[in-house]
Amino acid sequence: MAVEFKTLPYGPLVTGMPVIANHTEQPCAQLVAVISRIGPAIEMHYLSMYSSIRYFYGSPFSATPLSCFGVAIQLNEDAGTFCCVPIENAKLTAHYRDGSPRNWQPWGDPDQNYRKGALKHLDRSYVL
Repeated sequence: MAVEFKTLPYGPLVTGMPVIANHTEQPCAQLVAVISRIGPAIEMHYLSMYSSIRYFYGSPFSATPLSCFGVAIQLNEDAGTFCCVPIENAKLTAHYRDGSPRNWQPWGDPDQNYRKGALKHLDRSYVL
């Protein structure tokens, strides 16, 4: 179920959507979270086992979908890993609060081991 927030420039956030949780997190594979519930706040689970954070509950106004960074998730379920890969001809719409571009940062290991508990929330339509 989509929840509309008129101040979000990229449209509604929906459960199962992969996002970067807030404006202070580095946009990289290790910090990808998946929205698991939407209400007055959003509940998210971090996908990477390498993230020291497992869970986030906070403002929906700070979450940015991966598509805004021009990347999508690619799964390798046999290996239990995922990576974030560029989307061809993607329109990059992620910005910091001051309006400057917020670029994807290929920091850390490109192949991340995923948490099965978080993976169950991921809508497979966001997976390449």
